Amino acid sequence: MVELAQREEIEYGDSPSKVIEWFNARLEEGTSKVYVARGWCKRCGICVTFCPVKALDRDSDGVPVVFEDACISCGTCEIMCPDYAIVVSGLKAKQGK
Repeated sequence: MVELAQREEIEYGDSPSKVIEWFNARLEEGTSKVYVARGWCKRCGICVTFCPVKALDRDSDGVPVVFEDACISCGTCEIMCPDYAIVVSGLKAKQGK
């Protein structure tokens, strides 16, 4: 059996701990600003709708696709996702006054 961290995708029905493990492995890779778990996403489009800079769109399967150059790492997509299927790496920290 392939280790979960090495699996290309997680599937809906995987336990939350496995989902967290998968996302942590992606975050360690550090190759993207936003990671979408295609198998966990229900394709509702909420993340796309709420992105303030329109850095997300949906592919032919309805899964969010990120335009890395446009993404400002605000985390709105991650916060709004009802399925916990999207994680933003390097969220911008709030600047104090």
